[in-house]
Amino acid sequence: MEMKDSDMKYWVIEFLDGDESKWMDVLNHALPLATHIEFNILYTDGSLDKFIEEYESSIVSITKGKEKVYSSGKVLRMKKTDHAVGLLIDKGFSGFRNWFLEDPSLYIEDCEILATISHENQVYLNPEYIDLNKFPHFKLEHRLVEKEEIGFWKYIKHFLNL
Repeated sequence: MEMKDSDMKYWVIEFLDGDESKWMDVLNHALPLATHIEFNILYTDGSLDKFIEEYESSIVSITKGKEKVYSSGKVLRMKKTDHAVGLLIDKGFSGFRNWFLEDPSLYIEDCEILATISHENQVYLNPEYIDLNKFPHFKLEHRLVEKEEIGFWKYIKHFLNL
């Protein structure tokens, strides 16, 4: 459960207090750029089967070990269709926390431009594609992260001396 090893830096925004308006601000800025949407698959049960059936025309692949800022196993990749975008909007940011699909990411082809760790309430923005200056109301809540674990995992590793 680590960030991918690359030279890419990401802006990190913490979505404290379930502020869904921030999620919509970020989506409204990033979605027009995106070509694909990806999710980590938290668990596979009948919910995933129903989802695959409902969204089969949008699903590109289900792979293991996909390179994402935050990858936790199997990844479901979708084309950015109206139906898939509707899912991101309708569920809101907090709706992906502990859902069978979590941690939505937006891509331009194979370049991740927006990533999330939903259970940590964090959104990562790729500054090569997304200008954080478009979000002045996030000013006090961001930092630039490069090649390091953050949040809960950094805290745990620090206290376990890993």
